[in-house]
Amino acid sequence: MIPCRQVVVYYLGMVNSPAYCKHSGVSLYVGAAFKKMAGIIMGLKHSGVNAQLLSLPFLDNANSPFMVEQCVLSGDGFRAIYFTTFRNRIYRKFFGSLSLAWCALTSLSRDDIVLVYNHAPEYFLFLCLLRLKGITVYHDIEDVPISSDNTIDGFVERLFFRLTFLLSCKRKIVVSRQAASLLKLRNYLILNGAFANRTGFVDDTSSKWTDLLSGGRLCIHYGGTLSTETGLDLFIKALNILDKSYIGSRTIAFFVSGIGDIDKVSDVANCLVNYRINVNVFPKAPLAHYENILSLCHVSLSLRSPNAPISSTTFPSKVIEASSRGLALITTDVSDMRQVYDDRSAFFLSGFDPHELSNLISLIASDSESIYATSCAGRDQVNKRFSPEVVGKSLKSFLRISC
Repeated sequence: MIPCRQVVVYYLGMVNSPAYCKHSGVSLYVGAAFKKMAGIIMGLKHSGVNAQLLSLPFLDNANSPFMVEQCVLSGDGFRAIYFTTFRNRIYRKFFGSLSLAWCALTSLSRDDIVLVYNHAPEYFLFLCLLRLKGITVYHDIEDVPISSDNTIDGFVERLFFRLTFLLSCKRKIVVSRQAASLLKLRNYLILNGAFANRTGFVDDTSSKWTDLLSGGRLCIHYGGTLSTETGLDLFIKALNILDKSYIGSRTIAFFVSGIGDIDKVSDVANCLVNYRINVNVFPKAPLAHYENILSLCHVSLSLRSPNAPISSTTFPSKVIEASSRGLALITTDVSDMRQVYDDRSAFFLSGFDPHELSNLISLIASDSESIYATSCAGRDQVNKRFSPEVVGKSLKSFLRISC
Protein backbone atom coordinates (compact mmCIF):
# COMPACT_ATOMS: atom_id res chain seq x y z
CA MET A 1 0.00 0.00 0.00
CA ILE A 2 1.19 3.53 -0.84
CA PRO A 3 0.67 6.27 1.81
CA CYS A 4 -1.49 9.20 0.66
CA ARG A 5 1.12 11.78 1.61
CA GLN A 6 3.60 10.33 -0.89
CA VAL A 7 1.44 9.82 -3.95
CA VAL A 8 -0.07 12.09 -6.57
CA VAL A 9 -2.57 10.51 -8.94
CA TYR A 10 -2.44 12.08 -12.40
CA TYR A 11 -5.39 11.34 -14.67
CA LEU A 12 -4.46 11.79 -18.34
CA GLY A 13 -7.03 12.45 -21.05
CA MET A 14 -7.78 14.66 -24.03
CA VAL A 15 -10.64 16.81 -22.81
CA ASN A 16 -11.85 20.37 -22.59
CA SER A 17 -13.40 21.81 -19.43
CA PRO A 18 -15.41 24.89 -18.46
CA ALA A 19 -12.31 26.46 -16.90
CA TYR A 20 -10.27 25.78 -20.05
CA CYS A 21 -12.97 27.29 -22.28
CA LYS A 22 -12.86 30.42 -20.17
CA HIS A 23 -9.07 30.51 -20.32
CA SER A 24 -8.90 30.02 -24.10
CA GLY A 25 -11.66 32.54 -24.74
CA VAL A 26 -13.72 30.29 -27.02
CA SER A 27 -16.63 27.89 -26.58
CA LEU A 28 -15.21 24.38 -26.92
CA TYR A 29 -17.05 21.07 -26.73
CA VAL A 30 -17.09 19.69 -23.18
CA GLY A 31 -18.24 16.09 -23.42
CA ALA A 32 -19.04 13.12 -21.22
CA ALA A 33 -15.35 12.17 -20.97
CA PHE A 34 -14.49 15.29 -18.96
CA LYS A 35 -17.49 14.82 -16.70
CA LYS A 36 -16.53 11.23 -15.89
CA MET A 37 -12.89 12.19 -15.33
CA ALA A 38 -13.93 15.10 -13.10
CA GLY A 39 -16.16 12.77 -11.07
CA ILE A 40 -13.29 10.33 -10.54
CA ILE A 41 -10.82 13.07 -9.58
CA MET A 42 -13.31 14.59 -7.13
CA GLY A 43 -13.95 11.12 -5.71
CA LEU A 44 -10.24 10.56 -5.08
CA LYS A 45 -9.91 14.01 -3.52
CA HIS A 46 -12.88 13.22 -1.27
CA SER A 47 -10.94 10.14 -0.11
CA GLY A 48 -7.89 12.22 0.79
CA VAL A 49 -5.86 11.53 -2.37
CA ASN A 50 -4.03 14.30 -4.24
CA ALA A 51 -5.55 13.80 -7.70
CA GLN A 52 -4.93 16.07 -10.69
CA LEU A 53 -5.91 16.24 -14.35
CA LEU A 54 -3.48 16.13 -17.27
CA SER A 55 -5.09 17.04 -20.58
CA LEU A 56 -4.13 17.57 -24.20
CA PRO A 57 -7.23 19.56 -25.22
CA PHE A 58 -8.92 19.89 -28.61
CA LEU A 59 -9.44 23.31 -30.20
CA ASP A 60 -12.57 22.21 -32.06
CA ASN A 61 -14.09 25.64 -32.59
CA ALA A 62 -13.48 27.35 -35.95
CA ASN A 63 -12.83 30.57 -34.02
CA SER A 64 -10.17 28.97 -31.83
CA PRO A 65 -6.72 30.57 -31.76
CA PHE A 66 -3.96 28.85 -33.72
CA MET A 67 -2.29 27.79 -30.47
CA VAL A 68 -3.03 27.85 -26.74
CA GLU A 69 0.02 27.59 -24.50
CA GLN A 70 0.31 25.29 -21.51
CA CYS A 71 -1.59 26.45 -18.45
CA VAL A 72 -2.43 25.28 -14.94
CA LEU A 73 -6.04 25.88 -13.86
CA SER A 74 -8.12 25.10 -10.80
CA GLY A 75 -11.48 26.58 -11.76
CA ASP A 76 -13.21 23.19 -12.04
CA GLY A 77 -12.58 22.29 -8.41
CA PHE A 78 -9.23 20.53 -8.86
CA ARG A 79 -5.75 21.21 -10.22
CA ALA A 80 -5.50 20.63 -13.97
CA ILE A 81 -2.54 20.95 -16.33
CA TYR A 82 -3.48 21.64 -19.95
CA PHE A 83 -0.61 21.11 -22.37
CA THR A 84 0.17 23.37 -25.31
CA THR A 85 -2.21 22.55 -28.13
CA PHE A 86 -2.92 23.62 -31.68
CA ARG A 87 -5.99 24.03 -33.84
CA ASN A 88 -4.16 22.12 -36.60
CA ARG A 89 -4.62 18.40 -36.02
CA ILE A 90 -1.12 17.34 -37.14
CA TYR A 91 0.64 20.02 -35.07
CA ARG A 92 -1.46 19.06 -32.09
CA LYS A 93 -0.51 15.37 -32.31
CA PHE A 94 3.20 16.02 -32.87
CA PHE A 95 3.79 18.74 -30.29
CA GLY A 96 1.30 17.16 -27.90
CA SER A 97 3.35 13.95 -27.87
CA LEU A 98 6.49 15.95 -27.10
CA SER A 99 4.75 17.91 -24.31
CA LEU A 100 3.59 14.70 -22.68
CA ALA A 101 7.05 13.18 -23.00
CA TRP A 102 8.65 16.25 -21.38
CA CYS A 103 6.13 16.01 -18.53
CA ALA A 104 7.06 12.35 -18.02
CA LEU A 105 10.76 13.22 -17.91
CA THR A 106 10.61 16.30 -15.68
CA SER A 107 7.42 16.40 -13.63
CA LEU A 108 6.53 12.87 -12.55
CA SER A 109 8.27 10.80 -9.88
CA ARG A 110 8.40 7.11 -9.07
CA ASP A 111 5.87 7.49 -6.22
CA ASP A 112 3.22 8.93 -8.54
CA ILE A 113 0.39 6.98 -10.16
CA VAL A 114 -0.92 7.73 -13.64
CA LEU A 115 -4.39 6.82 -14.91
CA VAL A 116 -4.74 6.91 -18.70
CA TYR A 117 -8.21 7.52 -20.07
CA ASN A 118 -8.69 5.36 -23.17
CA HIS A 119 -5.86 5.30 -25.75
CA ALA A 120 -4.28 7.52 -28.38
CA PRO A 121 -1.09 7.77 -30.48
CA GLU A 122 -0.14 10.87 -28.47
CA TYR A 123 0.24 8.71 -25.34
CA PHE A 124 2.83 6.28 -26.72
CA LEU A 125 6.12 8.09 -26.01
CA PHE A 126 4.77 9.27 -22.63
CA LEU A 127 3.97 5.69 -21.63
CA CYS A 128 7.35 4.38 -22.77
CA LEU A 129 9.13 6.95 -20.60
CA LEU A 130 6.92 6.15 -17.60
CA ARG A 131 7.78 2.46 -18.02
CA LEU A 132 11.51 3.31 -18.05
CA LYS A 133 11.11 5.43 -14.90
CA GLY A 134 9.17 2.69 -13.11
CA ILE A 135 6.02 4.79 -12.63
CA THR A 136 2.81 2.80 -12.22
CA VAL A 137 0.26 3.34 -14.98
CA TYR A 138 -3.34 2.11 -14.99
CA HIS A 139 -5.28 1.89 -18.24
CA ASP A 140 -8.85 3.20 -17.85
CA ILE A 141 -10.58 1.39 -20.71
CA GLU A 142 -13.58 3.40 -21.85
CA ASP A 143 -13.83 2.07 -25.43
CA VAL A 144 -12.60 -1.24 -26.83
CA PRO A 145 -11.71 -0.86 -30.53
CA ILE A 146 -14.03 -2.69 -32.91
CA SER A 147 -12.24 -5.69 -34.41
CA SER A 148 -14.31 -5.66 -37.60
CA ASP A 149 -13.25 -2.10 -38.52
CA ASN A 150 -10.84 -2.66 -41.42
CA THR A 151 -10.21 1.01 -42.17
CA ILE A 152 -6.85 2.72 -41.55
CA ASP A 153 -8.38 4.52 -38.57
CA GLY A 154 -9.59 1.19 -37.22
CA PHE A 155 -6.12 -0.33 -37.52
CA VAL A 156 -4.53 2.67 -35.78
CA GLU A 157 -7.15 2.44 -33.00
CA ARG A 158 -6.40 -1.24 -32.38
CA LEU A 159 -2.62 -0.70 -32.52
CA PHE A 160 -2.50 2.07 -29.94
CA PHE A 161 -5.10 0.41 -27.75
CA ARG A 162 -2.86 -2.65 -27.65
CA LEU A 163 0.25 -0.60 -26.92
CA THR A 164 -1.50 1.30 -24.12
CA PHE A 165 -2.79 -2.00 -22.77
CA LEU A 166 0.70 -3.56 -22.74
CA LEU A 167 2.52 -0.51 -21.35
CA SER A 168 0.19 -0.25 -18.35
CA CYS A 169 -0.41 -2.35 -15.26
CA LYS A 170 -2.09 -5.74 -15.74
CA ARG A 171 -4.83 -4.60 -13.38
CA LYS A 172 -7.27 -2.55 -15.45
CA ILE A 173 -10.06 -0.06 -14.89
CA VAL A 174 -12.86 -0.88 -17.31
CA VAL A 175 -16.16 0.69 -18.26
CA SER A 176 -18.37 -2.43 -18.25
CA ARG A 177 -18.55 -6.13 -17.49
CA GLN A 178 -19.06 -6.87 -21.17
CA ALA A 179 -15.86 -5.05 -22.09
CA ALA A 180 -13.98 -6.92 -19.35
CA SER A 181 -15.32 -10.22 -20.64
CA LEU A 182 -14.46 -9.32 -24.24
CA LEU A 183 -10.86 -8.61 -23.20
CA LYS A 184 -10.71 -11.68 -20.93
CA LEU A 185 -9.57 -9.57 -18.00
CA ARG A 186 -8.93 -11.27 -14.67
CA ASN A 187 -8.10 -8.40 -12.32
CA TYR A 188 -10.10 -5.24 -12.90
CA LEU A 189 -12.32 -2.55 -11.43
CA ILE A 190 -15.57 -1.69 -13.20
CA LEU A 191 -16.39 2.04 -13.33
CA ASN A 192 -19.51 2.51 -15.42
CA GLY A 193 -19.46 6.21 -14.67
CA ALA A 194 -18.97 8.93 -12.09
CA PHE A 195 -20.31 12.38 -11.41
CA ALA A 196 -18.99 15.38 -9.50
CA ASN A 197 -21.16 17.28 -7.07
CA ARG A 198 -21.53 20.77 -8.48
CA THR A 199 -20.23 23.52 -6.19
CA GLY A 200 -22.94 25.96 -5.20
CA PHE A 201 -25.61 23.95 -7.01
CA VAL A 202 -29.18 24.61 -5.92
CA ASP A 203 -31.66 21.81 -6.63
CA ASP A 204 -33.45 22.80 -9.82
CA THR A 205 -35.99 19.99 -9.94
CA SER A 206 -38.96 21.06 -7.83
CA SER A 207 -40.54 23.60 -10.17
CA LYS A 208 -40.27 21.52 -13.32
CA TRP A 209 -41.86 18.52 -11.62
CA THR A 210 -44.62 20.68 -10.18
CA ASP A 211 -45.35 21.93 -13.70
CA LEU A 212 -45.35 18.40 -15.12
CA LEU A 213 -47.61 16.99 -12.41
CA SER A 214 -49.98 19.92 -13.04
CA GLY A 215 -50.32 19.03 -16.72
CA GLY A 216 -47.37 20.99 -18.14
CA ARG A 217 -45.27 19.88 -21.08
CA LEU A 218 -43.03 16.81 -20.93
CA CYS A 219 -39.40 17.68 -21.78
CA ILE A 220 -37.15 14.91 -23.13
CA HIS A 221 -33.41 15.17 -23.78
CA TYR A 222 -31.52 13.19 -26.43
CA GLY A 223 -27.83 13.94 -26.82
CA GLY A 224 -24.24 12.81 -27.21
CA THR A 225 -22.59 11.61 -30.39
CA LEU A 226 -25.62 11.05 -32.61
CA SER A 227 -25.35 8.23 -35.14
CA THR A 228 -27.19 5.12 -36.29
CA GLU A 229 -25.36 3.13 -33.60
CA THR A 230 -26.53 5.49 -30.84
CA GLY A 231 -30.15 5.36 -32.00
CA LEU A 232 -30.45 8.37 -34.28
CA ASP A 233 -32.46 6.56 -36.98
CA LEU A 234 -34.66 4.99 -34.31
CA PHE A 235 -35.29 8.41 -32.77
CA ILE A 236 -36.14 10.06 -36.12
CA LYS A 237 -38.57 7.29 -37.06
CA ALA A 238 -40.23 7.53 -33.65
CA LEU A 239 -40.59 11.30 -34.12
CA ASN A 240 -42.35 10.75 -37.44
CA ILE A 241 -44.71 8.24 -35.83
CA LEU A 242 -45.51 10.61 -32.96
CA ASP A 243 -46.09 13.43 -35.44
CA LYS A 244 -48.79 11.35 -37.13
CA SER A 245 -50.32 9.49 -34.20
CA TYR A 246 -49.87 11.41 -30.93
CA ILE A 247 -53.19 12.83 -29.72
CA GLY A 248 -52.49 13.31 -26.01
CA SER A 249 -53.34 16.58 -24.32
CA ARG A 250 -49.81 17.16 -23.03
CA THR A 251 -47.18 18.81 -25.25
CA ILE A 252 -44.00 16.77 -25.68
CA ALA A 253 -40.86 18.87 -26.19
CA PHE A 254 -37.63 17.21 -27.33
CA PHE A 255 -34.27 18.89 -26.71
CA VAL A 256 -31.52 17.43 -28.90
CA SER A 257 -27.87 18.35 -28.32
CA GLY A 258 -24.43 17.02 -29.14
CA ILE A 259 -22.35 16.18 -32.18
CA GLY A 260 -22.47 13.73 -35.08
CA ASP A 261 -25.37 13.65 -37.55
CA ILE A 262 -27.47 16.10 -35.55
CA ASP A 263 -28.46 18.00 -38.72
CA LYS A 264 -30.72 15.07 -39.61
CA VAL A 265 -32.86 15.93 -36.59
CA SER A 266 -33.11 19.55 -37.72
CA ASP A 267 -34.34 18.39 -41.12
CA VAL A 268 -37.07 16.29 -39.55
CA ALA A 269 -38.02 19.01 -37.04
CA ASN A 270 -38.75 21.40 -39.90
CA CYS A 271 -41.28 18.95 -41.36
CA LEU A 272 -43.33 18.14 -38.26
CA VAL A 273 -46.97 19.30 -38.29
CA ASN A 274 -48.32 18.04 -34.94
CA TYR A 275 -48.42 21.13 -32.73
CA ARG A 276 -48.13 18.93 -29.61
CA ILE A 277 -44.67 17.69 -30.70
CA ASN A 278 -41.84 20.25 -30.45
CA VAL A 279 -38.22 19.54 -31.38
CA ASN A 280 -35.40 21.91 -30.39
CA VAL A 281 -31.93 21.23 -31.79
CA PHE A 282 -28.67 22.59 -30.30
CA PRO A 283 -25.51 21.39 -32.10
CA LYS A 284 -22.41 21.53 -29.88
CA ALA A 285 -24.28 23.37 -27.16
CA PRO A 286 -21.90 25.21 -24.78
CA LEU A 287 -21.74 23.55 -21.39
CA ALA A 288 -23.78 26.25 -19.63
CA HIS A 289 -26.52 25.86 -22.26
CA TYR A 290 -26.37 22.07 -21.95
CA GLU A 291 -26.72 22.34 -18.18
CA ASN A 292 -29.79 24.54 -18.65
CA ILE A 293 -31.31 21.95 -21.00
CA LEU A 294 -30.87 19.20 -18.41
CA SER A 295 -32.44 21.47 -15.80
CA LEU A 296 -35.54 21.79 -18.00
CA CYS A 297 -35.91 18.12 -18.89
CA HIS A 298 -37.74 15.31 -17.11
CA VAL A 299 -36.55 12.38 -19.25
CA SER A 300 -33.30 11.37 -20.96
CA LEU A 301 -32.99 8.96 -23.90
CA SER A 302 -30.20 6.38 -24.26
CA LEU A 303 -30.90 4.57 -27.53
CA ARG A 304 -27.84 2.50 -28.41
CA SER A 305 -28.60 -0.30 -30.84
CA PRO A 306 -28.23 -3.77 -29.25
CA ASN A 307 -26.75 -4.93 -32.57
CA ALA A 308 -24.10 -2.20 -32.76
CA PRO A 309 -20.55 -3.27 -31.77
CA ILE A 310 -20.24 -0.28 -29.40
CA SER A 311 -23.01 -1.76 -27.26
CA SER A 312 -20.63 -4.50 -26.11
CA THR A 313 -17.37 -2.53 -26.22
CA THR A 314 -18.35 0.45 -24.06
CA PHE A 315 -21.05 1.84 -21.75
CA PRO A 316 -23.14 5.02 -22.22
CA SER A 317 -21.74 6.73 -19.13
CA LYS A 318 -23.72 9.92 -19.81
CA VAL A 319 -26.75 8.12 -18.32
CA ILE A 320 -25.07 8.37 -14.91
CA GLU A 321 -24.95 12.15 -15.19
CA ALA A 322 -28.57 12.31 -16.37
CA SER A 323 -29.80 10.18 -13.47
CA SER A 324 -27.72 12.15 -10.97
CA ARG A 325 -29.54 15.25 -12.21
CA GLY A 326 -32.91 13.61 -11.60
CA LEU A 327 -33.93 12.76 -15.18
CA ALA A 328 -35.91 9.57 -15.70
CA LEU A 329 -34.19 7.29 -18.21
CA ILE A 330 -35.60 5.59 -21.31
CA THR A 331 -33.01 3.08 -22.49
CA THR A 332 -32.31 0.08 -24.63
CA ASP A 333 -31.11 -3.09 -22.89
CA VAL A 334 -27.40 -2.95 -23.73
CA SER A 335 -24.04 -3.34 -22.01
CA ASP A 336 -24.31 -3.12 -18.18
CA MET A 337 -27.60 -1.22 -18.11
CA ARG A 338 -29.38 -4.05 -16.26
CA GLN A 339 -26.61 -4.13 -13.65
CA VAL A 340 -27.00 -0.39 -13.01
CA TYR A 341 -30.78 -0.01 -13.35
CA ASP A 342 -33.85 -2.15 -12.84
CA ASP A 343 -37.45 -1.78 -14.06
CA ARG A 344 -38.20 0.55 -11.16
CA SER A 345 -35.34 2.98 -11.84
CA ALA A 346 -35.49 3.17 -15.67
CA PHE A 347 -37.89 2.60 -18.55
CA PHE A 348 -36.45 -0.22 -20.67
CA LEU A 349 -37.47 -0.61 -24.30
CA SER A 350 -38.52 -4.19 -24.96
CA GLY A 351 -37.24 -3.94 -28.53
CA PHE A 352 -35.20 -1.69 -30.79
CA ASP A 353 -38.24 -0.52 -32.69
CA PRO A 354 -39.55 3.01 -33.40
CA HIS A 355 -43.15 1.98 -32.65
CA GLU A 356 -42.00 0.66 -29.28
CA LEU A 357 -40.25 3.94 -28.51
CA SER A 358 -43.13 6.16 -29.68
CA ASN A 359 -45.66 4.05 -27.76
CA LEU A 360 -43.60 4.27 -24.56
CA ILE A 361 -43.23 8.04 -24.86
CA SER A 362 -46.97 8.42 -25.46
CA LEU A 363 -47.70 6.16 -22.49
CA ILE A 364 -45.53 7.98 -19.97
CA ALA A 365 -46.74 11.36 -21.25
CA SER A 366 -50.13 10.44 -19.78
CA ASP A 367 -48.63 9.24 -16.47
CA SER A 368 -46.47 11.98 -15.00
CA GLU A 369 -46.38 10.30 -11.59
CA SER A 370 -44.60 7.25 -13.03
CA ILE A 371 -41.99 9.53 -14.63
CA TYR A 372 -41.36 11.25 -11.32
CA ALA A 373 -41.16 7.95 -9.41
CA THR A 374 -38.71 6.52 -11.94
CA SER A 375 -36.54 9.64 -11.85
CA CYS A 376 -36.31 9.45 -8.04
CA ALA A 377 -35.45 5.75 -8.10
CA GLY A 378 -32.82 6.31 -10.80
CA ARG A 379 -31.20 9.14 -8.89
CA ASP A 380 -31.13 7.07 -5.69
CA GLN A 381 -29.56 4.18 -7.62
CA VAL A 382 -26.67 6.17 -9.08
CA ASN A 383 -26.08 8.07 -5.82
CA LYS A 384 -25.55 4.73 -4.08
CA ARG A 385 -23.10 3.46 -6.68
CA PHE A 386 -21.42 6.40 -8.40
CA SER A 387 -21.24 9.32 -5.98
CA PRO A 388 -17.76 10.85 -5.43
CA GLU A 389 -17.65 9.19 -2.00
CA VAL A 390 -18.31 5.69 -3.36
CA VAL A 391 -16.13 6.01 -6.48
CA GLY A 392 -13.24 7.52 -4.51
CA LYS A 393 -13.28 4.77 -1.90
CA SER A 394 -13.37 1.91 -4.43
CA LEU A 395 -10.69 3.43 -6.68
CA LYS A 396 -8.41 4.27 -3.76
CA SER A 397 -8.61 0.64 -2.63
CA PHE A 398 -7.98 -0.64 -6.17
CA LEU A 399 -4.92 1.61 -6.54
CA ARG A 400 -3.66 0.33 -3.16
CA ILE A 401 -3.34 3.75 -1.62
CA SER A 402 -3.46 3.83 2.18
CA CYS A 403 -4.34 6.75 4.44
